[in-house]
Amino acid sequence: MKLTCSHLFALALLAACSAPAPETSPDSERAAGFGEPQPAVILGYDGDVMEPFLSRDGETLFNNDSNAPTAQTDLHWATRIDDLEFRYRGRVEGANSAMLDGVASVSRDGAFCFVSTRA
Repeated sequence: MKLTCSHLFALALLAACSAPAPETSPDSERAAGFGEPQPAVILGYDGDVMEPFLSRDGETLFNNDSNAPTAQTDLHWATRIDDLEFRYRGRVEGANSAMLDGVASVSRDGAFCFVSTRA
């Protein structure tokens, strides 16, 4: 049987997929700086919280609400009270439009960034 490039690619892919996964455990995750997941609360907000982003200083939480087809997706922000509680401050002024606006982030130089389907 003559091996073609596609045969070799399939064999390489099969070999890569059959390699054992690296061993992880809760202890190794904690050693890497992660602990048990805990829910955070945004006091004064009762909407959906999707694609949250915590500012680099840890003081501001940004999120968008539902992106269901019939929903008006907007960006929101909250300020830190303690490790697991934030106080809702409202929609992000100047960022929201009649289109879908979401997935907030802040660049290394402090510029607020997000995805929008507006023109």
